[in-house]
Amino acid sequence: MKLNDLVQDIENTDDLKIISFAGNKDIDINGISNDSRKISKGYLFAARKGNNIDSNKYIKDAVENGAVCIITDELSGSFSESYIRNNKSNIKGNISIIIVDDALKAYAIISRNFFNRPAMKLNVIGITGTNGKTTTSYLIDSIFNTAGIPSGLIGTIDYKITGNIIKKTVDLNSVKINDNKNKNNDDIPSINTTPDAYMLNDMLNTMVLNNLKSCVMEVSSHSLVQKRVYGIDFDVAVFTNLTRDHLDYHKDMESYFQAKKLLFTEVLFKSLKNKKYAVINNDDEYGMRLIKELSELESLNNFIIITYGITERADIFAKDIKSNTQGLEFKLYYNNLINKLKYKEINARGINNSVYSSAINTAAADCNHDNNNNINNNDINNNDIKPVDEKFIIIKSNLMGNYNVYNILAASASAFALSVDNENISKGISALLSVPGRVEKIKIDNNNEDNNNNKKNTKLPLVCVDYAHTDDALNRVLSALREITSDKLICVFGCGGDRDKGKRPMMGKHAGKLADITIITSDNPRNENPLSIIEEIESGIKEENVSYISCDGNIEDINLLKNEIMKIKDIKNRHIYTIIPDREKAIKTALFAACSEKDTVLISGKGHEDYMIIGENKTHFSDKEEVLKFYDIH
Repeated sequence: MKLNDLVQDIENTDDLKIISFAGNKDIDINGISNDSRKISKGYLFAARKGNNIDSNKYIKDAVENGAVCIITDELSGSFSESYIRNNKSNIKGNISIIIVDDALKAYAIISRNFFNRPAMKLNVIGITGTNGKTTTSYLIDSIFNTAGIPSGLIGTIDYKITGNIIKKTVDLNSVKINDNKNKNNDDIPSINTTPDAYMLNDMLNTMVLNNLKSCVMEVSSHSLVQKRVYGIDFDVAVFTNLTRDHLDYHKDMESYFQAKKLLFTEVLFKSLKNKKYAVINNDDEYGMRLIKELSELESLNNFIIITYGITERADIFAKDIKSNTQGLEFKLYYNNLINKLKYKEINARGINNSVYSSAINTAAADCNHDNNNNINNNDINNNDIKPVDEKFIIIKSNLMGNYNVYNILAASASAFALSVDNENISKGISALLSVPGRVEKIKIDNNNEDNNNNKKNTKLPLVCVDYAHTDDALNRVLSALREITSDKLICVFGCGGDRDKGKRPMMGKHAGKLADITIITSDNPRNENPLSIIEEIESGIKEENVSYISCDGNIEDINLLKNEIMKIKDIKNRHIYTIIPDREKAIKTALFAACSEKDTVLISGKGHEDYMIIGENKTHFSDKEEVLKFYDIH
């Protein structure tokens, strides 16, 4: 592709500009990278200053490796003014240099253009928020699959770009997605929740080449700040909620909120899609703020806000919620959404049914259309709009926990916006059996037999692994399990090292309040002392006046712990905790302590992850595998 074709949009973007250009815009660009080690002949090298690495220092290496164009927002390091001066003739003759005011945005735009704006050929849904992104994305993907819509998936757990789930232990950055040898490879990992801008557009293009019609992606706050999704043409942007997380990166909640808001103000608004939707949680404090701030911009930016919640003020809402160990059941009402979309249609003076949702089509059916499918407004007045009768869908889901009602509502609202009918929404939600590591019930066979054909313990507890690693997420999961647990609730968890320290005592406080037994352990301590992390968690649990029991995970201590557990029944509201830094021992202790089918064990923090990071070393470790190993299930 010609350099001129890659950069022309930069010159037409209102918040990005080229400061200076030297060289030839007519040169061919064979590839793009922001890593000088991956530059080959004919490549464009995008240099920028990051949090840890300033790739401007490697411009000289990129040139020596074959770069024919450099794009940057500053010149420093080995590619300094003196380097330019000493190599002036060579640079002018063979290398084009583009200086922009924002290299991250420029990298995203040229990556998009290199793949011919692939998002325009897909229905693209982006989901942001602290909690619920993964589950919501899996729900939408399940709805699309049920409706026969080939769908791609990009998120925390895995990538699905050819119609198959993709995960592996290789460096994704070393793989060229569109190489013939990798095109049908269904074995590439999810490294970041949201990939680098070039890789993201490469994936979207691969989805197009594989005849997929939609893409559902999780959009992290880091990716929004780092402009990884800048320039992507979204149809739907979803906001799930905002609670404390990543403050080691964002510093405060206001900055965190502003980062999430970028998905709407900086990305959705600039999408070239004909119709765009902002799906927002109406029951979340920051969601309500976002609705208010975006409402002032709605008409100017050609998008529609769809709200969801469990109160009737939302466009779609849930009523008659039933929750147990088998999952959820409730009524999903959407008549408010129909009323809103009917009003929008009348004001818009016409729609195209191939683009709009089934809810819009339902509303449009009540209006008078001409032969061109345009609404005749001659005798229509907005004051004449009458609310439709109550309309609802019966939702049955295998997912546990009332908080998953919100994820189901978010997925349903997104599906409504993209023409999926009620039946496929309902069936698609029911079809999703579980989400890896999200209150995932570990299947334990109560009829397990040992080598002598003797039946093992038939009174086995409910055991769940979950990814909850924030105070709000842990609170939600424990609260949900507390409601459905008739006897003891046992929680095993730790906190990651080199991450936000402020949430540690808060997580301890929630565990101490809701769990009968809390076992504090390690969870990716990284470069921190695991015991220091545990002490910070413990400071929170002590606020709940929870009794401490010493236990090292050996059989004598476990028996002592079980004796203390038996006393819990005799003392109302008595909770206990212990500390076992070794996560394997902590899990075993929890499973030993659970001796009834009425008990529940929650192993939290890792979920789908299958590794432990201690220092700079990353070793294999899976909570789920530890549970299966304990019960000798293969």
